[in-house]
Amino acid sequence: MKRFAIGVCAVLLSVTAQAQVTVGGLVDMEYRRSGPDSKPYVNGSPSTMPTLYVPSARLFVDAALDGNWSLFAVLQSDHYGSKSFNPPFFSLMQVTWSPFDADIAFHAGRIIIPFGLTSERFLSSENPLRHLPLSHEWTTRVDKKAGLTKGPRDYVLAPGMTFVYSRMYTHGIAAQGSYGKLDAHLALTQNAPSGFNESGEYATPSFVGRVGLMPLTWARVGASFGHGAYMRKDPKNDIQLSDADRASLTQTIYGVDATIDYRYLRLSYEYLRSTWLAADIDKQNGVPGAWVEVEIPAHAHSIEAVWDVSVIPGLHLASRYDRMTIEGVTSGEFERVETGFGYKLTRSVTLKSTYAWARNQGTDLADDVFGIQLSISF
Repeated sequence: MKRFAIGVCAVLLSVTAQAQVTVGGLVDMEYRRSGPDSKPYVNGSPSTMPTLYVPSARLFVDAALDGNWSLFAVLQSDHYGSKSFNPPFFSLMQVTWSPFDADIAFHAGRIIIPFGLTSERFLSSENPLRHLPLSHEWTTRVDKKAGLTKGPRDYVLAPGMTFVYSRMYTHGIAAQGSYGKLDAHLALTQNAPSGFNESGEYATPSFVGRVGLMPLTWARVGASFGHGAYMRKDPKNDIQLSDADRASLTQTIYGVDATIDYRYLRLSYEYLRSTWLAADIDKQNGVPGAWVEVEIPAHAHSIEAVWDVSVIPGLHLASRYDRMTIEGVTSGEFERVETGFGYKLTRSVTLKSTYAWARNQGTDLADDVFGIQLSISF
C-alpha cells in the first residue's frame, strides 16, 4: 500500500508540462490524558494512559489540468478506530469540471459527504475544538455488518453507526455551486451518510445534499438531507440477508443549522434527525429470512460558541454542548461538553487545549478527555 501511495503521488507531482500542481499538508500532534473506559471507538483515544501521538496526517495535492479540469487528492493516515497508525490511503481523489464563466463545479470519484456543518469544519484547521461533534461518534446499536446489536456493548466488533460517516468521504458524483446568497452541494453516492463501502453494494445510488442561505452578512442558515442503504455484505449477515434485503435497510436523515458570526463572537446551532431501518437478525436459527426490520430513530443537538479575544490576536475561546438521544429498542441518551482555547502561534501553527466531559445514560463511562493539540499546516 505504501509503494502504491508513493507511486501515485509521484505521478501526480510529475504533471508539470500542462498542469499547475499545488502541494500542501496538515499534521496534528496531540497529548491526551483519557479516562479508564476510553477506546478508539468511544472517544477516539488510542490508550487509557497519558499518550503523545499523531492522530492524523494529510498531504493535499491540487492539480489544475487543462482549462476547466482539475484533480484533487488527499493522502492520509490516522488513528481512525485503531490503537495504531493506519497505513496511508487516499481519503479523497476527485476530478473536477468547472464550466467557464459559471459559478458551478462537478466532482466525481472519492468525494466529501456534503452534509451538515461538520462538512465545512472537518479539518483541525477549521475546527475550533479538538473533537468532532458527538453525532460523529459510534454511539448507536445499528451496525453496518451485524444489523441491530444487543447485549453488552462491543465497541470493537460492532461499534455502531454515526449520524454521518466520521471520516466524511464517500464515492460518487456531486454538483456544487452558488447563486447570489444561496449555495448548494448535492451528491449521488454509493451509500447513505452513515455508511461507507469501498465498492458498490446496491443497484440504486443514495442521495445526500446541503443547501445554505446567507440572508445577512453575519448570519447563515442551512438544511441537509440524505437517504440510502448502508448495510454491506459480510459473513455476519450473508446467510440471513439477501442483496435485496440489504438494499431495503436504509438511513433517512435531515438536518438544519444556523450560524451567527458577529464581530468577535460566532454562535452555531445544529439539529439532526436520523432514522435507520435495521435488521434484527436471529443468529440462533441462522437461516435465510430469519430477521425482522426494526426502526431506530435518533436526534442530536449541537450548540457551539467561539470568541476571538480581541486584546490577544490569534487567541480564541470555544465551547460546544452536544446532546444525542437514541430511541426505540436501543434507547439511550448521550451528552458531552467540550471547552478550551486555541492560539495561532504562527500563520501555519495552531495550539489548542480542551477538556471534554461525557455522560452516557445507562452505562456511564469514565471517558472524559484532556488534550493538547498542535496543528501544523504547510
